[in-house]
Formats: sequence, C-alpha cells, structure tokens
Amino acid sequence: MRWIPSLELLRERKISDLLPDHPDIDRWEASGVLARNGKYFVVFNNMTSVARLAQNLAASRMNGLFGMTRAREGFEGITYNATARRYYLLVECQPRGSSFIAEVVEYDDTFSHRKTRPLDFSFDGKNKASSREPTAAGSSTAMSKVSRG
Repeated sequence: MRWIPSLELLRERKISDLLPDHPDIDRWEASGVLARNGKYFVVFNNMTSVARLAQNLAASRMNGLFGMTRAREGFEGITYNATARRYYLLVECQPRGSSFIAEVVEYDDTFSHRKTRPLDFSFDGKNKASSREPTAAGSSTAMSKVSRG
C-alpha cells in the first residue's frame, strides 16, 4: 500500500487574536496562505488587505494588515516569485461586459501595488461553479491556493 503524506494540525489561533489593531470585522474569510521567511501571508475573500502573521502564531508587533488594491472584492490565492521579487494575488471574478474575469494583482517586496492583469479566460457568472472552459486556446494560467515561497 502506498503511503500518502498528510498535514497535521499543530495549533490554531483566531486571526483577530493575532492582529494588535485589527479592524472591526465580523468574519475573517481566509482563502489562501503563503508561508515565506518565517511568516504567513493570508488573503481573504471578503477584504483586499493581506495579513502578515508570525509563523509561531503568536501575537506580535510584526503582525498586521496591509496592501490595499483597486480590487472590488477580496482574494482567492497568493504566491511569490523569488526571482522577480513579486507577490501575485488572485481575484476570482471581476465584471467585464456580460461575463466575469479573474485578475492577478502584482505587488513588490514592500507590498506596493505594481499592476493588475486580467487572465485570459472568462466566467459566465460571479460564482466559480459556473465557470466555462478558457476562451484563449492553450490557456494554462493557474495559482495555488496554498503555496510556499
């Protein structure tokens, strides 16, 4: 029988408990996590801020929210390109004409917004469950929900 690696929960904390001056938010809808340089970067479905959290999940002065964008909604995923020194965040659906498109928002190492790019496929509706095949031939754009930088 083949062994399949699995994740083990070592500890958990509420995100609001880790942020010293967090805004009054009823629900933190975390949707993607990037582990990089002893920190976790967490993106949310319901806000355009990114949380930076100490990897030991302790309250810390380095924990905080940052990185506002022009996105109308939150993010679905986050990844980092060490060569380009850029963070890439995925916005699931933005209205464009009669359909919706996904976008990638690019930040530099200081989390300054650099650019936003539409992806080359569209969705019939705002909900990802109604997505259709990519409209551009050979499209292979993808972003991991959880990634390591």
